[in-house]
Amino acid sequence: MGLNEMTHQRPYGLIFLYLITTVLGGCATSEKAADRVEVPTSVPVAESQAPSLDLDLVERTLHMDRSKAALGFEEQKFDPCELNLQKVACGPRFLVTLNFQLQCRDIDGTVENYRVEPIHADQINWSLGRTLKGVSSTDHEGYGQIRVLASASSARLKLRLTLNNDFLIVNVNEVKRIVTPPQWCAK
Repeated sequence: MGLNEMTHQRPYGLIFLYLITTVLGGCATSEKAADRVEVPTSVPVAESQAPSLDLDLVERTLHMDRSKAALGFEEQKFDPCELNLQKVACGPRFLVTLNFQLQCRDIDGTVENYRVEPIHADQINWSLGRTLKGVSSTDHEGYGQIRVLASASSARLKLRLTLNNDFLIVNVNEVKRIVTPPQWCAK
């Protein structure tokens, strides 16, 4: 192949590099306002769309902001263009919010009477399915929140929470108050 033929080819390598850089570029969520949920929020590690959306704005627009005591999974499908969000590609997106309370029990085994204490952690790694991952934290009462934008529904996925070397896996629809074994207490 001559030099002339090479210069007239399309720059597929550059397009591929741009797409990979865009996909792996990531997105960081902003902190919540003081008058809303006073619970640590998650920071997605990788995001599938770029540029990123303001999660607080999307959450308010979709009326998905809620108190920390409103535990569980919530998801809403939307199109950024219908919300008049600029600089974002049109198409379906899903805002996923998981409010949870993480606690550990004082004794192991199957017993009726046990005490629980909240787990306050600055760094809890999480993943939803295989592609959505991030870091969250919990407050002094064990409340935490995960917020992420997804290109498909997360309703049938499993959530994995990892704290140091311990992890647990739960269906997203069952995420509410999570009580862990005693070894999580010492974290």
